Amino acid sequence: MMEMTMRFFPTTCMLAMMLVCGAVVPTAAAAGCEFSEASITFDLSNPGAVDPYGDNVTRTLSIPLSDGCGLVWLDYDKRVVLDGMDGSIPASITVTTGSATSSSDRRTIPAGTTVIDLRIDIDLRGDGIPASGSYISTTTFALFDAANGGNRIGALLPLTLSLDVAQVMTLSLTGSGLSGGARVDLGIFEEGVTRTGIDPGLNLTAVSNDPYRIEIDSRHGWRIVNGTDAQYAIPYSLRIDGRTITGNPGTIDRQDATDSGGIDRPLDFTVTPGTRLRAGTYEDEVTITIFGND
Repeated sequence: MMEMTMRFFPTTCMLAMMLVCGAVVPTAAAAGCEFSEASITFDLSNPGAVDPYGDNVTRTLSIPLSDGCGLVWLDYDKRVVLDGMDGSIPASITVTTGSATSSSDRRTIPAGTTVIDLRIDIDLRGDGIPASGSYISTTTFALFDAANGGNRIGALLPLTLSLDVAQVMTLSLTGSGLSGGARVDLGIFEEGVTRTGIDPGLNLTAVSNDPYRIEIDSRHGWRIVNGTDAQYAIPYSLRIDGRTITGNPGTIDRQDATDSGGIDRPLDFTVTPGTRLRAGTYEDEVTITIFGND
């Protein structure tokens, strides 16, 4: 085509031909330079849901480029927010390939680069303790011809980041009143003598990254029962953090999520012995369970 034009047109037309060639022949940077994938979805949770009370999460990711790229600029969002049903988690993206520019959200990528490497840092508690569930964010990357006018080249690359946060709920019973594991000794009682505010030095500690409730269940219906003859029983009541537990099970509901230290609640008891009781050891088994709010 070019030889035919040069043969039949005067020299002045050859200059015009050169201008046309300059417009249609891609530069080294633009010649086929694009992201190799149309989109990328990256699970930041891999290999599993993250602990909301654990360390911040760092992941690495490589974005492939087509062959034939010259000097290009990469534009991207340095800071992103992963949104969930009950909150958000901030994250930052750092491109480790190439060199910095005057813009914090632009990176110079050398000619011949075929892979762009990223580091993604998730600030788990940047907006407070994250609730359990799935979080997601989509951001975009763009390539620009750094050597020839800064025009954008190729299609945008959407990058979707996802993160699963585990539900963490724990209960612990601590204090000087514990003996032999989870046994609590309330002392020695006399017939007909009520004792109130028995403080065995116990604390119930709840840790949860979700709103929660606590259920307290008495095996014998809030009675301590003679170990050898169950017809002999002593009524008692339990208070947790100054609140008398009623019902079986009793409930402490609609509690807010906690930090990693949890919420401490002191326990105390009131025991009401009747008359004509048999001597011996009286026992009850109390089960305390934590649930997420429905």
